[in-house]
Amino acid sequence: NIALYDWTILRIIPEKMIRNQTRAIFYTTIASVSFGLAILVFGYLYLNKRIVRPIGYLVHKFKKINQGDFDSTDRMEEVGNDEITELTRWFNLTLETLSEREADATALKASEARHNLILNASHEGIWDWDLNNNSITMSKDFANLIGLPAENHGIVPTEQWLDLVHPSDRLGLEEKVKIT
Repeated sequence: NIALYDWTILRIIPEKMIRNQTRAIFYTTIASVSFGLAILVFGYLYLNKRIVRPIGYLVHKFKKINQGDFDSTDRMEEVGNDEITELTRWFNLTLETLSEREADATALKASEARHNLILNASHEGIWDWDLNNNSITMSKDFANLIGLPAENHGIVPTEQWLDLVHPSDRLGLEEKVKIT
């Protein structure tokens, strides 16, 4: 019995046999690593194309809008039916809304300019009573019409305005507009 003598038996395996068996493991490992790297590269390229680049482009466009430098005709292409496409669709709608508001603001400025020209040419006085803020806005011509100096135009406190109302009319006026 060999165990009694504390001997170890070594079996010598030919080198060629070890190489053949480890070569299969080596090729399997190389193939697995290559396949994993290929998946990583294709995954990176896909995510970059479908997610990272479109979001980066949207961020760039939003920065331009925030800086007031945007082209209302520069729409983003809506490709697919995913969250990025939904975000792109909303961006395009926002751009359209901004364009409409910009056109409305330009038209309003032109209208106000014409209105001011007409008021200045006709020397008509206008005023507006803002009951929510309890203030009155009046033109220079209106200030002149009611006997106030021209520098009193603009926003006038309601009390100053009410001081101009005849005392017998003031109580009825205050009651009608519910001023206390």
